[in-house]
Amino acid sequence: MLYYAYLDSRDIVQAIYAMPSPLEGEKYVSIPTNDQTLIGKRYNRQTGKFEDVVMFYYAVLGAKDIVTEVISSETEIIDPNKIRISTSDTTLIGKWYNRGTGQFLNPPIHILAELSTGQINIVGQDKWLQTELNEIRASLVELGYGSIGGYKCTFDMEENQETTNEWTSSGSNTGKNYIFSFDTGIPGYFPKMIRIVSKYFDNDLLVADFYIVRNADGSVKYAYVDKNYFGISRSSTDTAKTRWVAHNIKMSKDDVFAAGKHSNGRLWDEGGGVFFQEIGVNNSDVSIGKFNYTENTFSFTMEISSNLVGNFTDMNLRGYVF
Repeated sequence: MLYYAYLDSRDIVQAIYAMPSPLEGEKYVSIPTNDQTLIGKRYNRQTGKFEDVVMFYYAVLGAKDIVTEVISSETEIIDPNKIRISTSDTTLIGKWYNRGTGQFLNPPIHILAELSTGQINIVGQDKWLQTELNEIRASLVELGYGSIGGYKCTFDMEENQETTNEWTSSGSNTGKNYIFSFDTGIPGYFPKMIRIVSKYFDNDLLVADFYIVRNADGSVKYAYVDKNYFGISRSSTDTAKTRWVAHNIKMSKDDVFAAGKHSNGRLWDEGGGVFFQEIGVNNSDVSIGKFNYTENTFSFTMEISSNLVGNFTDMNLRGYVF
C-alpha cells in the first residue's frame, strides 16, 4: 500500500490517502506511513519537510445561523457570522449555532420552519389542522409502537476499518465475522424479518430483507434474503447503474452480496459496494454473506481477495427489526 499526503492550494495537508497504485500530481506527496498527524501541516517544497502551521478555524453561518461551511485561515478573522472553532470539524455543517449558549446543535423545528402557527384551517372543513393532528396521534398511540406493520427496534452497522489477512480465506482464515446486537424489549421475541438499509439514500441504496423460517422445535428450516437494490450486474456490459433484483437466494458465504473489478478494469457491484470502499485493484472481489440472526443479534461474514488487504471497509447501514 502506498501513502500520500493531499495538499491544498497553500500546500497544507488536508487528508492522507492509502492507494494500491501510484498517484501523480503536485497536490500529492508520497509519505512512508499512514501518518494522520501530518494533517494541518504545511509541506515545504524546498526542504521536503512538513512544518507546523498556526491555523484558525471558523464555522461560517448562513441564513438562520446554520453552518454552511468550515474554513481555515492563517490570520484571525473578526466577523459575527464566522465563529471560531478549535479544529476543522466539518461535522458542524448543517448545525444551528445558538448565539445565547455558544453551542452547535441540531436545528430545532422552530428555526427551520418558514411558518410557526397552529392556526391553520383544514380545506373544506371548519376545523383547525392542529386539532386533526392531535386526534390522529391519539389513535396511533392505541395501535402500539411496531405492533401493526411496524418495526420493533433499529440498530446501526457502521465501520471504516483497514483490512488485514483476517478478512481473506487464505490459510486458516475464513473471512471476517461481524455480529451486531439489538434489543426489541420483548422477552423471547424472535424477529420475523430484519431489513438492512443504506443510510446514504442515494444510487447505492441497499434494501435487503432477511428471513429465517423455523421448525416447531426451533431449528432453522430455511433461511434466505430478498434483495432489492441498485448496482451493476456482473453480467452487464453497461457500466451504468441499473436495477438488479434477486429473490429467495439461500444464505451462504459466497456471492450473497458481492463487488469487484475485472482484469479489464470494469467494475461490478451486486450490493457489496455498501460494505466496502470503491475497489481500485483489478482481479479483486468482495463477498458478504453467511447471514444469520437470533433473538438479539445479527451476523454475517465478509471475505476479500488477498490483493485488497490494506483497503478499508465502508459500512453506513441501519437494521430494522420486525
